[in-house]
Amino acid sequence: MHSGALARNEKGLKRKMVSYMRMLQKLPGRAAKYLKHPKISYAA
Repeated sequence: MHSGALARNEKGLKRKMVSYMRMLQKLPGRAAKYLKHPKISYAA
């Protein structure tokens, strides 16, 4: 999400989000770290 050019429209934003979500699918440990964060641990 933080790399590359800014998304200037809805299509660009969707493309960046899909890319980010695919990266998280390939790195499940990284996704698990988000759920262990104290501020969102209630959602896990």
